[in-house]
Amino acid sequence: MSDPNSSQTFILSLIQLPQNNVSDFWYDKAGKKVNNQNSLSSFSSTSTYPPTVKTSAGNLIYDTTAKAYHLTYNNTTDHYSADIWFYGALPGVTVGPDYVSGGQTMFWTNPVLTSSVSGWVNIPNYGQISVNGWRGYHDHNWGNFSLINQSWRGWEWGVSHNPDGSGAAMFSVVNADGTYAGETIHATATGTTFCNANYTASNWTFNNGEWFPLKVVQNCPAPPSYNDTWTVTQPFVLNSFAFLLDEGEGVTGPGSVGLIEHGRTAQFNFLGS
Repeated sequence: MSDPNSSQTFILSLIQLPQNNVSDFWYDKAGKKVNNQNSLSSFSSTSTYPPTVKTSAGNLIYDTTAKAYHLTYNNTTDHYSADIWFYGALPGVTVGPDYVSGGQTMFWTNPVLTSSVSGWVNIPNYGQISVNGWRGYHDHNWGNFSLINQSWRGWEWGVSHNPDGSGAAMFSVVNADGTYAGETIHATATGTTFCNANYTASNWTFNNGEWFPLKVVQNCPAPPSYNDTWTVTQPFVLNSFAFLLDEGEGVTGPGSVGLIEHGRTAQFNFLGS
């Protein structure tokens, strides 16, 4: 989730494979960025829609009475905690399988493409911070794939929250030979549409051991005729040597706020990959 009025951002990734793990991120107003990764002693998730996740550090559950997702988080290792509701959610779509090099497959769903959130996060050295009026996103990836499998290149992903309440998301799986399978999604108050999109990356840069583009363009060869430009404004690279990820802040237009990822396996971490 992101604050439209500042660079403050809180990200929570709950990962089940190759091991139960939680990765939380905090970006403050001054641009300082922190990431913590901790193991989880328990992890369960549903295969039905809407997806629900329960872990030893917290839960993300759809409340049928409030008609909203509710995140509760209490990480006793890094002492991050949160209690957040995702109201007025505009959903994305469910896509897949996207076929990935090495006989792998990937599915992607985003039940909350954009929303208005309410609640708080508690960050060590910052205290409790209200997130009322921030914009929130929730997605889920699954399938037969591995982040550390070196037979595929990786992915491009992004979410953008627009000042009019709408949102956009994009995702492209990039195969070993440079081919890709990708989607662009737009969600507004009147509905959600998507297309299988072309993808072009440019303005490559090198940071913390990773090559990544500062600009990604996704356009639809057929209606709906989207032509979205995703621009990274503040990169943040995580380098695990086997898989590298830029979890950067970015925009798609005036007044928008969002996140843009460029993930690559170590074998395909090179200029123009």
